[in-house]
This record gives sequence, structure tokens and C-alpha cells, in this order.
Amino acid sequence: KNRTTSGLLSFFRNLAWHKGEFVQGGRADVPGSTSEWMPNLQPKAVDVNTWGITALGPQQIDAWFGPGAAYQNWQQVKQWGGYGIGKTLWGVGFSDQDGNGIDASGNYRQGILSTEWTAGAITMLRSMIAYYQTISPESSQYGEVRRFLETLKQDEQSMLAAIIKMRVDTYATVDFPGQPKRYRQLLPIGQTRPYVYASK
Repeated sequence: KNRTTSGLLSFFRNLAWHKGEFVQGGRADVPGSTSEWMPNLQPKAVDVNTWGITALGPQQIDAWFGPGAAYQNWQQVKQWGGYGIGKTLWGVGFSDQDGNGIDASGNYRQGILSTEWTAGAITMLRSMIAYYQTISPESSQYGEVRRFLETLKQDEQSMLAAIIKMRVDTYATVDFPGQPKRYRQLLPIGQTRPYVYASK
């Protein structure tokens, strides 16, 4: 009763961010605990990072956590959540439990590709591209930001190209691990062009 909090922005800045990423949840006000907030560090979730940065804005993330923090977050998410073939990113899955990420050779794994969450990642990249393009050539970070933009644009384009493979009419032509057997018989292809929710 009659309790107040420091607000959502304070929560995101001071409690939800852990080692360059947003945590997927936690417990507040646990009886007997010396801490008001106990984060759940596992599993890691892709969407709390992609939508968190999109909603708060990469400019705010960098202001809170240092120049390039939004960009570095994306690099970390790809390490455990990225789906691709070889060194080419196709998109993301749901969490670090999907069998995705980058192996010791620098190649992407193919656990599960989510259409929805890949679209969310594309949205985040577009917000970062829009922000980092505003950095002035006079800024001391300008050279680094140019490198950020090159990587972000490449990731955006590779995910846009790959997400088409998740369209119902093209999904059957790609050899996705875990694809249902007899897919074309299970889901007859009509005139509409919806997307399957996930690669398996």
C-alpha cells in the first residue's frame, strides 16, 4: 500500500541491464532477501534486448551505458542468439536455449529461426542505423561509428534476404533443420503469402 518506485526508466537503467544486456526477468521484494531485485540471468531472451533498445532508443542506451553500448549489445546477442549459415547471419531465435549462436570457428549455428523475432531485430537495427548516422564527423567516435554502420547495414540486408525464406511458398524450398516432413502436403500453398512462425 502507498508504495512508490523509482520508475521504469530507473529500473531499466539500474536493475534490468546486466553486463551489456537486458535480463529477461527477475524477482522483486523476495521475503528475507537483502536485495529489492534479484535478476534471472538464464535463460537469455532475444526480444528483451531488441525491443528494449528499440523502445528506449539507441541514443538513450549509449547515454546511459557509454558510446556504442547499443551496438555492442547487438554483437553480444548474435553470439548466443544469431542463426545463420557459415558466417552469414539469417536472423535470430528466441533465447540462448535454441542451439543458435556463433561457434568457435566463427560460424553461425542453425537451431531455430524466428520470423517474428528476426523482424524485431531488423527494427532494432534500423533504429541504430538512424541514430548512428546522426553522429557528426567532428565527433571523436565518428570513425568507430562508421564501422558500426557498415556492420549494421550488412546485418540488416542479410536478415531481410533470409526472412523471405520463411514465407510459406519459399519455406519448402530451403532445407531448414527440423522442417516438418511432407511440409507441402501438411500446408497447401494458396494465393496468400504468409510467413511461417519459426523454422521448425
